Amino acid sequence: YLQVSKILKKIKDINPDMIIQLNTVLFSGNISRMNELYEEINKYNIDYWKIIRFLPIRGKAYAEKDVLAITNEQFENFVSQFNNRKQKFKIIIHGLTEMGKKHIIVLSSGKLIYSEKGQDVEVKSLIWGKEVNNGNTIDEMKNVLSLLLGLHNQAGGDSIDKSN
Repeated sequence: YLQVSKILKKIKDINPDMIIQLNTVLFSGNISRMNELYEEINKYNIDYWKIIRFLPIRGKAYAEKDVLAITNEQFENFVSQFNNRKQKFKIIIHGLTEMGKKHIIVLSSGKLIYSEKGQDVEVKSLIWGKEVNNGNTIDEMKNVLSLLLGLHNQAGGDSIDKSN
């Protein structure tokens, strides 16, 4: 968190037009501290705070879903508490319905996947090396960006501004 806060303090000074969106996964381990996190985020000049309900679709999250998941009642209470707040940034809340649709994910391993209805499909590795790009980093980056844009459009092209 300290590294993120340092970046948030300076990023708008470097590029005032940059749009900053913070993403937070809402799960049993942080739901009781969301008010505290909200107060902390309010200190920074961000544009959007996207809060995503925990969806156990892979790895450790799936293995520990009974411990990490929140109930429908907890989620509904959270939504009603946060929906009508007034702050300088927009809050976007995604529940299981939104996250059950197709979305694009970059895993910490560097794999680009899309997930649809809880099933993952690996698209490619984003780790650039000889085995991926044969030394042509700029062309490979253009290909990946085109791929991401295509997947984003197939997923419905979710615009930041249309959610609330």
